[in-house]
Amino acid sequence: MEELNKYIKSQLSSGVDKEIIKTKLVGAGWDSKTIDFAINSCLGVKASKKKILLGVFVILFVLIGVGGVYGYFFYTKSPKVIVLKAIQNMQETQSFNHTGGFLIDFKAESDFLGSIDENLLINFDGSIDKVNNSNEVSFTIRGNPAIEGIGITIKAIDNFVYARINNAPDIILTEAPFLIDQWLGIDISEAMSMAEIDWPEISEAELINLFLEHQDKFLIITESPLTNSDLYVYNISIDRVAFMDFIKEAESLLGEDFDYYEFENLLKSIEDISFDVWINKDSLMFSKIEFSNEFKDDIRKLKLFLSINFDKYNSIDPITIPQNFKTVEDIMMDSFLYEQDTFEILKET
Repeated sequence: MEELNKYIKSQLSSGVDKEIIKTKLVGAGWDSKTIDFAINSCLGVKASKKKILLGVFVILFVLIGVGGVYGYFFYTKSPKVIVLKAIQNMQETQSFNHTGGFLIDFKAESDFLGSIDENLLINFDGSIDKVNNSNEVSFTIRGNPAIEGIGITIKAIDNFVYARINNAPDIILTEAPFLIDQWLGIDISEAMSMAEIDWPEISEAELINLFLEHQDKFLIITESPLTNSDLYVYNISIDRVAFMDFIKEAESLLGEDFDYYEFENLLKSIEDISFDVWINKDSLMFSKIEFSNEFKDDIRKLKLFLSINFDKYNSIDPITIPQNFKTVEDIMMDSFLYEQDTFEILKET
């Protein structure tokens, strides 16, 4: 029987039709029923293997399909994953532009200052270049008659800060006209050394890693109805208790001057800790961030609205050192000479 099965398998493998095989075996003296049983047995084994392989392929296809759908809807589309990826991309990007504005409404009552009611709008635009350790930002302030329309540009390049008044209020035009459109350069390291101020050493990489490790405990991210075909829009709020647990653990990384309890009191004065983010769906880079909140204590109330737009990732114009900038000593000398000239003019009149 074993020899019969081997013969039938060999013939089937060679493509010989089963009826021809049966005819040959009958002619060789084999019983017809025995031949049929052996042929069906051999064909059954072959069919079973095909079914097993087909079943394996079906299972793999289902697993890949289900896994792909799961990954797409629960991983790629997960708000938290997208926001964290955008944060990571922002950390890894070399440069970008930012534009936006602060809207500040400040009210206070005190015996020393009296009643204060200020509304300021500060528009800004600038660039950050991480590779060359340089930043540039221009401000325009509106809302207070004393400084209405004043414009200031600041550049920070390595250890130097450069500042220029672009549009000055009358008091500066009158008292210090030599400051208009004049760049002032300050060596921050030297200034801090003279003032005996130690720059806090903060381990940014360790802090970010700790943030990513704990963010799941205090970040609450929900998708906004403003989400469209180009942008994800999310609201991000923070659980205060869990966030302070994170700050407590990160305290050693925030520098010696960081005061945990002072920060905790500040946090308690904030009405709600939340903001909205817009993230480009193609690049997973931040497009805009908006923050609106209210800080208050017994004598002060501050309403703040902040909106920042981001663009030109890794394609900003170079931030250059201003030409013909003056040091603080130069400006002080200009001030002295101006006052001297003014005094001489008044003396002559």
